[in-house]
Amino acid sequence: MTSSSIPQHDDSKLQDILEIIGIQPVVSMSSCRAPRHSSGGRFTRDIIKDRASSVRLRHGGDSSLCASRGVCLLLLVLLLSPRVPGKAWGQPPERISPPVSPTRSSPVSVETIQPWLAEIPLKTRRGGILPEEAELYYQVLGYVRDVDSAALKQAARNFLQERWRQSKYRSKPFEKFPVYVDLYQHPEEYQGRPVTMTGHLQRSVASPAGENLFAIDQICEAWLFTEDSQANPTVVVTTHFPENFPIGEQTVDRVTVTGYIYRMYTYEARDTGRFAPLLLAQKIEWIPPEELGANDRSWIWMMLGLLVMLLVALLLGAAWTRRTRQQPSFVSRELPGEIISSPEARSEVKRPGGPPGS
Repeated sequence: MTSSSIPQHDDSKLQDILEIIGIQPVVSMSSCRAPRHSSGGRFTRDIIKDRASSVRLRHGGDSSLCASRGVCLLLLVLLLSPRVPGKAWGQPPERISPPVSPTRSSPVSVETIQPWLAEIPLKTRRGGILPEEAELYYQVLGYVRDVDSAALKQAARNFLQERWRQSKYRSKPFEKFPVYVDLYQHPEEYQGRPVTMTGHLQRSVASPAGENLFAIDQICEAWLFTEDSQANPTVVVTTHFPENFPIGEQTVDRVTVTGYIYRMYTYEARDTGRFAPLLLAQKIEWIPPEELGANDRSWIWMMLGLLVMLLVALLLGAAWTRRTRQQPSFVSRELPGEIISSPEARSEVKRPGGPPGS
Protein backbone atom coordinates (compact mmCIF):
# COMPACT_ATOMS: atom_id res chain seq x y z
CA MET A 1 0.00 0.00 0.00
CA THR A 2 1.43 3.37 -0.93
CA SER A 3 1.25 6.48 1.20
CA SER A 4 -1.20 8.04 -1.24
CA SER A 5 -3.72 5.28 -0.47
CA ILE A 6 -3.65 5.94 3.32
CA PRO A 7 -6.53 8.19 4.44
CA GLN A 8 -5.26 11.66 5.35
CA HIS A 9 -7.35 13.41 8.03
CA ASP A 10 -7.78 17.13 8.59
CA ASP A 11 -5.72 18.04 11.69
CA SER A 12 -7.73 21.16 12.53
CA LYS A 13 -11.03 19.25 12.55
CA LEU A 14 -9.55 16.49 14.69
CA GLN A 15 -8.20 18.98 17.21
CA ASP A 16 -11.58 20.74 17.41
CA ILE A 17 -13.32 17.46 18.17
CA LEU A 18 -10.82 16.54 20.84
CA GLU A 19 -11.25 19.93 22.55
CA ILE A 20 -15.05 19.61 22.49
CA ILE A 21 -14.96 16.31 24.36
CA GLY A 22 -12.39 17.63 26.82
CA ILE A 23 -9.17 16.16 25.50
CA GLN A 24 -6.33 18.60 25.17
CA PRO A 25 -4.08 17.50 22.31
CA VAL A 26 -0.42 17.69 23.21
CA VAL A 27 1.02 16.76 19.84
CA SER A 28 0.23 17.79 16.32
CA MET A 29 -1.63 15.15 14.37
CA SER A 30 0.56 15.93 11.41
CA SER A 31 3.40 14.22 13.25
CA CYS A 32 1.30 11.13 13.87
CA ARG A 33 0.95 9.91 10.28
CA ALA A 34 0.80 6.18 9.92
CA PRO A 35 3.90 4.48 8.56
CA ARG A 36 3.83 2.97 5.10
CA HIS A 37 3.14 -0.53 6.45
CA SER A 38 0.38 0.50 8.88
CA SER A 39 -3.28 1.38 8.55
CA GLY A 40 -3.98 5.09 8.93
CA GLY A 41 -7.25 4.45 10.79
CA ARG A 42 -5.68 2.03 13.23
CA PHE A 43 -2.88 4.44 14.07
CA THR A 44 -5.37 7.25 14.74
CA ARG A 45 -7.38 5.02 17.07
CA ASP A 46 -4.20 4.26 19.05
CA ILE A 47 -3.61 7.99 19.52
CA ILE A 48 -7.18 8.52 20.75
CA LYS A 49 -6.85 5.54 23.11
CA ASP A 50 -3.76 7.13 24.69
CA ARG A 51 -5.53 10.49 25.07
CA ALA A 52 -8.48 8.79 26.75
CA SER A 53 -6.16 7.21 29.31
CA SER A 54 -4.68 10.61 30.11
CA VAL A 55 -8.16 12.12 30.49
CA ARG A 56 -9.14 9.38 32.93
CA LEU A 57 -6.08 10.06 35.04
CA ARG A 58 -6.57 13.86 34.89
CA HIS A 59 -10.18 13.69 36.17
CA GLY A 60 -9.36 11.34 38.97
CA GLY A 61 -11.17 8.34 37.51
CA ASP A 62 -14.65 9.97 37.36
CA SER A 63 -16.60 7.06 35.85
CA SER A 64 -19.57 9.05 34.54
CA LEU A 65 -17.38 11.63 32.86
CA CYS A 66 -15.15 8.96 31.43
CA ALA A 67 -18.16 7.00 30.19
CA SER A 68 -19.68 9.98 28.36
CA ARG A 69 -16.39 10.91 26.84
CA GLY A 70 -15.78 7.27 25.96
CA VAL A 71 -18.95 7.28 23.84
CA CYS A 72 -17.71 10.39 22.08
CA LEU A 73 -14.38 8.72 21.48
CA LEU A 74 -16.13 5.67 19.99
CA LEU A 75 -18.07 7.89 17.59
CA LEU A 76 -14.86 9.64 16.68
CA VAL A 77 -13.16 6.33 15.93
CA LEU A 78 -16.02 5.29 13.66
CA LEU A 79 -15.92 8.59 11.81
CA LEU A 80 -12.19 8.43 11.26
CA SER A 81 -12.01 4.74 10.29
CA PRO A 82 -11.40 4.14 6.57
CA ARG A 83 -14.37 2.73 4.70
CA VAL A 84 -15.53 2.10 1.17
CA PRO A 85 -18.12 4.65 0.00
CA GLY A 86 -21.58 3.20 -0.51
CA LYS A 87 -20.97 0.06 1.58
CA ALA A 88 -22.42 -0.64 5.01
CA TRP A 89 -20.13 -1.21 8.00
CA GLY A 90 -18.88 -4.77 8.28
CA GLN A 91 -19.48 -5.64 4.60
CA PRO A 92 -16.54 -6.53 2.36
CA PRO A 93 -15.56 -3.87 -0.17
CA GLU A 94 -17.05 -4.23 -3.62
CA ARG A 95 -14.71 -5.62 -6.21
CA ILE A 96 -13.74 -3.00 -8.73
CA SER A 97 -13.37 -4.28 -12.27
CA PRO A 98 -10.13 -3.53 -14.06
CA PRO A 99 -10.24 -0.53 -16.35
CA VAL A 100 -11.24 -1.23 -19.93
CA SER A 101 -8.59 -0.36 -22.45
CA PRO A 102 -9.45 2.27 -25.08
CA THR A 103 -9.36 -0.38 -27.81
CA ARG A 104 -11.96 -2.57 -26.12
CA SER A 105 -14.24 0.40 -25.58
CA SER A 106 -14.03 1.40 -29.23
CA PRO A 107 -17.36 1.47 -31.08
CA VAL A 108 -18.26 -1.65 -33.03
CA SER A 109 -21.21 -2.61 -35.20
CA VAL A 110 -22.96 -5.77 -36.28
CA GLU A 111 -20.92 -5.67 -39.51
CA THR A 112 -17.54 -5.81 -37.74
CA ILE A 113 -15.94 -6.03 -34.29
CA GLN A 114 -12.41 -5.61 -35.63
CA PRO A 115 -11.61 -2.59 -33.37
CA TRP A 116 -11.89 -4.87 -30.34
CA LEU A 117 -9.53 -7.47 -31.78
CA ALA A 118 -6.70 -5.14 -32.78
CA GLU A 119 -4.65 -6.04 -29.68
CA ILE A 120 -4.72 -9.84 -29.97
CA PRO A 121 -2.58 -11.85 -32.41
CA LEU A 122 -4.26 -13.54 -35.34
CA LYS A 123 -2.16 -16.68 -34.79
CA THR A 124 -0.21 -17.93 -31.80
CA ARG A 125 1.53 -21.18 -30.96
CA ARG A 126 0.02 -21.13 -27.48
CA GLY A 127 -3.04 -23.33 -27.32
CA GLY A 128 -6.47 -22.37 -26.03
CA ILE A 129 -7.63 -18.97 -24.81
CA LEU A 130 -4.75 -16.97 -23.34
CA PRO A 131 -5.14 -15.45 -19.85
CA GLU A 132 -4.45 -11.95 -21.12
CA GLU A 133 -7.32 -12.13 -23.61
CA ALA A 134 -9.92 -13.76 -21.32
CA GLU A 135 -11.79 -10.52 -20.63
CA LEU A 136 -12.03 -9.68 -24.33
CA TYR A 137 -13.06 -13.26 -25.13
CA TYR A 138 -16.05 -13.04 -22.80
CA GLN A 139 -16.84 -9.54 -24.02
CA VAL A 140 -17.20 -10.78 -27.61
CA LEU A 141 -19.26 -13.77 -26.47
CA GLY A 142 -21.60 -11.45 -24.60
CA TYR A 143 -21.92 -9.17 -27.59
CA VAL A 144 -22.73 -11.91 -30.10
CA ARG A 145 -25.21 -13.43 -27.64
CA ASP A 146 -27.17 -10.18 -27.35
CA VAL A 147 -26.97 -8.84 -30.91
CA ASP A 148 -30.07 -8.97 -33.12
CA SER A 149 -30.17 -12.37 -34.86
CA ALA A 150 -31.68 -11.20 -38.16
CA ALA A 151 -29.24 -8.31 -38.44
CA LEU A 152 -26.31 -10.64 -37.72
CA LYS A 153 -27.34 -13.10 -40.44
CA GLN A 154 -27.82 -10.32 -42.98
CA ALA A 155 -24.43 -8.84 -42.13
CA ALA A 156 -22.82 -12.27 -42.55
CA ARG A 157 -24.48 -12.77 -45.93
CA ASN A 158 -23.41 -9.32 -47.12
CA PHE A 159 -19.80 -9.93 -46.10
CA LEU A 160 -19.63 -13.37 -47.71
CA GLN A 161 -21.15 -12.04 -50.93
CA GLU A 162 -18.48 -9.37 -50.98
CA ARG A 163 -15.78 -12.00 -50.53
CA TRP A 164 -17.36 -14.15 -53.25
CA ARG A 165 -17.35 -11.27 -55.78
CA GLN A 166 -13.66 -10.60 -55.07
CA SER A 167 -12.58 -14.24 -55.23
CA LYS A 168 -11.68 -16.56 -58.07
CA TYR A 169 -14.90 -18.47 -57.39
CA ARG A 170 -17.19 -15.67 -58.63
CA SER A 171 -17.94 -17.63 -61.82
CA LYS A 172 -19.74 -20.21 -59.67
CA PRO A 173 -23.07 -19.64 -57.88
CA PHE A 174 -22.80 -17.91 -54.51
CA GLU A 175 -24.25 -20.99 -52.81
CA LYS A 176 -21.15 -22.93 -53.97
CA PHE A 177 -18.67 -20.42 -52.54
CA PRO A 178 -16.13 -22.36 -50.38
CA VAL A 179 -16.20 -20.23 -47.24
CA TYR A 180 -13.75 -22.38 -45.29
CA VAL A 181 -11.15 -22.41 -48.05
CA ASP A 182 -11.27 -18.64 -48.47
CA LEU A 183 -11.20 -18.17 -44.68
CA TYR A 184 -8.19 -20.41 -44.21
CA GLN A 185 -6.28 -18.73 -47.03
CA HIS A 186 -7.13 -15.16 -45.92
CA PRO A 187 -7.74 -15.22 -42.14
CA GLU A 188 -6.78 -11.56 -41.74
CA GLU A 189 -9.77 -10.57 -43.91
CA TYR A 190 -12.17 -12.56 -41.72
CA GLN A 191 -11.04 -11.64 -38.21
CA GLY A 192 -13.84 -9.76 -36.50
CA ARG A 193 -16.27 -10.23 -39.38
CA PRO A 194 -19.58 -12.22 -39.30
CA VAL A 195 -19.91 -15.47 -41.23
CA THR A 196 -22.45 -18.27 -41.62
CA MET A 197 -21.26 -21.87 -41.98
CA THR A 198 -23.18 -25.12 -42.44
CA GLY A 199 -22.08 -28.71 -41.91
CA HIS A 200 -21.97 -31.36 -39.19
CA LEU A 201 -20.67 -31.14 -35.63
CA GLN A 202 -18.42 -33.46 -33.65
CA ARG A 203 -16.84 -33.37 -30.19
CA SER A 204 -19.49 -31.26 -28.49
CA VAL A 205 -18.74 -30.37 -24.86
CA ALA A 206 -20.14 -27.94 -22.27
CA SER A 207 -18.08 -26.61 -19.36
CA PRO A 208 -18.47 -23.90 -16.68
CA ALA A 209 -17.32 -20.46 -17.72
CA GLY A 210 -14.57 -18.64 -15.91
CA GLU A 211 -15.12 -15.52 -13.87
CA ASN A 212 -16.39 -12.74 -16.12
CA LEU A 213 -18.39 -9.51 -16.07
CA PHE A 214 -20.87 -10.49 -18.81
CA ALA A 215 -23.19 -12.99 -17.06
CA ILE A 216 -21.84 -15.98 -19.01
CA ASP A 217 -22.09 -19.12 -16.89
CA GLN A 218 -21.12 -21.83 -19.36
CA ILE A 219 -19.04 -22.36 -22.49
CA CYS A 220 -20.33 -24.72 -25.20
CA GLU A 221 -17.73 -25.88 -27.71
CA ALA A 222 -18.03 -28.08 -30.80
CA TRP A 223 -16.03 -28.83 -33.94
CA LEU A 224 -17.75 -28.00 -37.22
CA PHE A 225 -16.87 -29.74 -40.49
CA THR A 226 -18.19 -28.24 -43.73
CA GLU A 227 -18.34 -29.67 -47.22
CA ASP A 228 -15.26 -27.77 -48.37
CA SER A 229 -13.21 -28.17 -45.16
CA GLN A 230 -12.98 -31.97 -45.46
CA ALA A 231 -11.15 -33.15 -42.29
CA ASN A 232 -10.23 -29.62 -41.10
CA PRO A 233 -12.45 -28.29 -38.29
CA THR A 234 -13.82 -24.91 -37.33
CA VAL A 235 -13.95 -24.50 -33.55
CA VAL A 236 -17.41 -23.16 -32.65
CA VAL A 237 -18.00 -21.62 -29.21
CA THR A 238 -21.38 -20.43 -27.96
CA THR A 239 -23.09 -19.79 -24.64
CA HIS A 240 -25.70 -22.58 -24.89
CA PHE A 241 -26.64 -25.69 -26.82
CA PRO A 242 -30.14 -26.24 -28.27
CA GLU A 243 -32.61 -28.22 -26.24
CA ASN A 244 -32.04 -32.00 -26.39
CA PHE A 245 -28.79 -31.45 -28.29
CA PRO A 246 -26.57 -34.57 -28.20
CA ILE A 247 -23.31 -33.79 -26.38
CA GLY A 248 -20.26 -35.97 -26.89
CA GLU A 249 -18.34 -37.51 -29.74
CA GLN A 250 -21.30 -38.40 -31.91
CA THR A 251 -21.91 -36.65 -35.22
CA VAL A 252 -24.73 -34.12 -35.48
CA ASP A 253 -25.83 -33.38 -39.05
CA ARG A 254 -27.56 -30.39 -40.62
CA VAL A 255 -26.11 -27.70 -38.36
CA THR A 256 -25.82 -23.98 -39.18
CA VAL A 257 -23.95 -21.39 -37.12
CA THR A 258 -23.58 -17.62 -37.49
CA GLY A 259 -21.07 -15.55 -35.55
CA TYR A 260 -17.75 -13.72 -35.60
CA ILE A 261 -14.32 -15.07 -36.43
CA TYR A 262 -12.30 -14.34 -33.28
CA ARG A 263 -8.88 -15.56 -34.44
CA MET A 264 -7.11 -18.75 -35.49
CA TYR A 265 -7.23 -21.38 -32.75
CA THR A 266 -4.22 -23.59 -32.04
CA TYR A 267 -4.88 -27.27 -31.36
CA GLU A 268 -2.77 -30.40 -31.22
CA ALA A 269 -3.23 -32.93 -34.02
CA ARG A 270 -1.69 -36.39 -34.17
CA ASP A 271 1.42 -35.23 -35.94
CA THR A 272 1.82 -31.54 -35.10
CA GLY A 273 0.09 -28.35 -33.97
CA ARG A 274 -2.46 -26.93 -36.37
CA PHE A 275 -4.65 -23.87 -36.76
CA ALA A 276 -8.42 -23.81 -36.98
CA PRO A 277 -10.78 -20.81 -37.25
CA LEU A 278 -12.37 -19.91 -33.91
CA LEU A 279 -15.96 -18.82 -34.47
CA LEU A 280 -17.87 -17.26 -31.56
CA ALA A 281 -21.47 -18.02 -32.50
CA GLN A 282 -24.77 -16.66 -31.26
CA LYS A 283 -26.43 -20.06 -31.31
CA ILE A 284 -26.42 -23.44 -33.03
CA GLU A 285 -29.33 -23.95 -35.40
CA TRP A 286 -30.24 -27.62 -35.48
CA ILE A 287 -33.35 -29.64 -36.28
CA PRO A 288 -33.72 -32.89 -34.27
CA PRO A 289 -34.14 -36.04 -36.40
CA GLU A 290 -37.70 -36.63 -35.21
CA GLU A 291 -38.75 -33.13 -36.20
CA LEU A 292 -36.88 -33.44 -39.47
CA GLY A 293 -38.81 -36.62 -40.30
CA ALA A 294 -42.11 -34.97 -39.46
CA ASN A 295 -41.32 -31.94 -41.61
CA ASP A 296 -39.68 -33.80 -44.47
CA ARG A 297 -42.12 -34.22 -47.39
CA SER A 298 -39.61 -35.62 -49.86
CA TRP A 299 -41.17 -39.09 -49.73
CA ILE A 300 -44.47 -37.61 -50.92
CA TRP A 301 -42.83 -36.10 -53.97
CA MET A 302 -41.06 -39.39 -54.64
CA MET A 303 -44.35 -41.29 -54.62
CA LEU A 304 -45.96 -38.73 -56.89
CA GLY A 305 -43.04 -39.06 -59.30
CA LEU A 306 -43.41 -42.84 -59.40
CA LEU A 307 -47.14 -42.55 -60.04
CA VAL A 308 -46.56 -40.11 -62.91
CA MET A 309 -43.96 -42.42 -64.47
CA LEU A 310 -46.32 -45.38 -64.19
CA LEU A 311 -49.18 -43.42 -65.79
CA VAL A 312 -46.97 -42.33 -68.68
CA ALA A 313 -45.85 -45.93 -69.25
CA LEU A 314 -49.47 -47.13 -69.34
CA LEU A 315 -50.43 -44.45 -71.84
CA LEU A 316 -47.51 -45.28 -74.12
CA GLY A 317 -48.35 -48.98 -73.98
CA ALA A 318 -51.99 -48.33 -74.89
CA ALA A 319 -51.00 -46.09 -77.79
CA TRP A 320 -48.60 -48.71 -79.15
CA THR A 321 -51.26 -51.44 -78.98
CA ARG A 322 -53.83 -49.31 -80.74
CA ARG A 323 -51.38 -48.46 -83.54
CA THR A 324 -50.50 -52.09 -84.26
CA ARG A 325 -54.18 -53.07 -84.51
CA GLN A 326 -54.88 -50.39 -87.10
CA GLN A 327 -52.18 -51.61 -89.58
CA PRO A 328 -53.60 -53.57 -92.72
CA SER A 329 -53.05 -57.34 -92.85
CA PHE A 330 -51.41 -58.94 -95.91
CA VAL A 331 -53.72 -61.54 -97.71
CA SER A 332 -52.38 -63.84 -100.42
CA ARG A 333 -54.08 -63.36 -103.76
CA GLU A 334 -53.84 -65.27 -107.10
CA LEU A 335 -52.24 -63.48 -110.01
CA PRO A 336 -54.44 -62.58 -112.99
CA GLY A 337 -54.66 -65.27 -115.68
CA GLU A 338 -53.31 -63.05 -118.46
CA ILE A 339 -49.91 -62.78 -116.88
CA ILE A 340 -49.56 -66.48 -116.17
CA SER A 341 -47.31 -68.03 -118.76
CA SER A 342 -48.39 -71.19 -120.65
CA PRO A 343 -46.44 -74.41 -120.49
CA GLU A 344 -45.26 -73.82 -124.08
CA ALA A 345 -43.81 -70.45 -123.18
CA ARG A 346 -42.08 -71.88 -120.18
CA SER A 347 -40.52 -74.59 -122.29
CA GLU A 348 -38.94 -72.02 -124.60
CA VAL A 349 -37.13 -70.34 -121.79
CA LYS A 350 -33.44 -71.02 -122.08
CA ARG A 351 -31.70 -72.05 -118.98
CA PRO A 352 -28.27 -70.56 -118.45
CA GLY A 353 -25.35 -72.82 -119.00
CA GLY A 354 -27.11 -75.16 -121.50
CA PRO A 355 -25.81 -75.97 -125.03
CA PRO A 356 -27.13 -73.93 -127.93
CA GLY A 357 -30.38 -75.27 -129.36
CA SER A 358 -31.12 -77.42 -126.33
